[in-house]
Amino acid sequence: MNIMRKSINTYILFIILSFLLLTCAKPADFDNKAYQYASFRDVPGITEDEIKAVEALKEKHDVFVYGMIMTNETFYDEDGKIRGFSALVCNWLTKLFEIQFKPAIYTWNDLLSGLASGEIDFSGELTATPERRRTYYMTDAIAERSIKYMRLAGSAPLQSIAALRPQRYAFLEGSTTVNNISTHLSNENFEIILVDNCDTAYSLLKNGEADAFFGEGVEASFDIYADVAAYDVFPVIYGQVSLTTQKHDYIPVISVMQKVLENDGLRYLTELHNSGEQDYMRHKLSIRLTEEERNFILNNPVISFAVENDTYPVSFYDTRNKEWQGIAVDVLKEVGLLTDLSFKVINSPQTQWPVLLKMLEDGEIDLLMLSQSRLLMYTHFHEHVGFKANIIFDYPFESTFGFYRNEAVLASIVDKALNLVDTKGITNYWISKSYDYRRKLVETQRPLLIGVSAMTLCVLILLIILF
Repeated sequence: MNIMRKSINTYILFIILSFLLLTCAKPADFDNKAYQYASFRDVPGITEDEIKAVEALKEKHDVFVYGMIMTNETFYDEDGKIRGFSALVCNWLTKLFEIQFKPAIYTWNDLLSGLASGEIDFSGELTATPERRRTYYMTDAIAERSIKYMRLAGSAPLQSIAALRPQRYAFLEGSTTVNNISTHLSNENFEIILVDNCDTAYSLLKNGEADAFFGEGVEASFDIYADVAAYDVFPVIYGQVSLTTQKHDYIPVISVMQKVLENDGLRYLTELHNSGEQDYMRHKLSIRLTEEERNFILNNPVISFAVENDTYPVSFYDTRNKEWQGIAVDVLKEVGLLTDLSFKVINSPQTQWPVLLKMLEDGEIDLLMLSQSRLLMYTHFHEHVGFKANIIFDYPFESTFGFYRNEAVLASIVDKALNLVDTKGITNYWISKSYDYRRKLVETQRPLLIGVSAMTLCVLILLIILF
């Protein structure tokens, strides 16, 4: 009887220990690649009829034309190759359906007529509306794009124009942006001008017939014009676009894609969209760089950088995490992503301000983060001329990057990159960020407490078994 009792107790002890081990184990990381299906056949919920229908399309078609207009999502690089989110989507769809999806760029009117004629098989340019769903076969949203407006650089402010006459706003004819902006600006008095394409919109801006042109992601269409600037609409308005076709035979592709979206596919598409947006920003910077600046980047991939250790939130050394942090550090990370430059902090956390200035003066470092007042004191009061500044922040404080006097090319590269970096967003993040090391301490102690509790419980159970 005692032997049986001990056996039962041992078995119970094994169950309890197993439970404790499972409880204390580190939870498995979410597999964020699970929705990248190897084939359309693996999509959850796909039916045998849909599989057969897609297989039949594979027999009939070698290539599907994926039509888009010139946007931040679809643009030509310097070699004439289509890049951006749309190109990434086409690569993904090609692997998923085992049929080549080929991106192609059209004007707005040609895109609509191409879908109607069958010249264009699919598009990711149209927003799904009840009216459009009567004409097209569409999925739910595959991407979300902010609406911006384009204006001639240096033109009169819209508020000044509104005081004299109704503003004149141009839109692509047939786009949903017209309704979005009309609703958003319902209290303003403005005239609506409908255009066929972005080139016509530029002509209207140039000759004064339009004050602004509104569109979703159309900034890339105006990159060829040096006198056009893009502005965000506030509060930000987003437009959604869907995978679209006008061919009845392609319904199976739309159906399968809808199932992908319903099974976390939008998460992957969002990753592709972020990658495509980064690709566009790199392209936009590239076309602004001079040949001298390109050569500088090729020949100087690593830039020596010095930061102060106590100017929170601009730059500081986090002794707990043992790393440099702050606005300046994050901004330079973004500049590095755009330029392929690597910014390396070479001073220690103990380096004092006079030493940092001496390093900059002697050319040991290429740039230094400092407040504008300190730079002015150094250059104007102490008469150390020849240093260059890039003012990048304008909040309750102003801070700059100070460059070594011989680094005019580097200063120009960083200036151009900063125009494409969301410095305001990074600044807002650090201004609102708070540290709670107590929570981190509790999380660090939790495994120890669980382990001690488990060991105590094991000892008690052993005592019960033995005695």
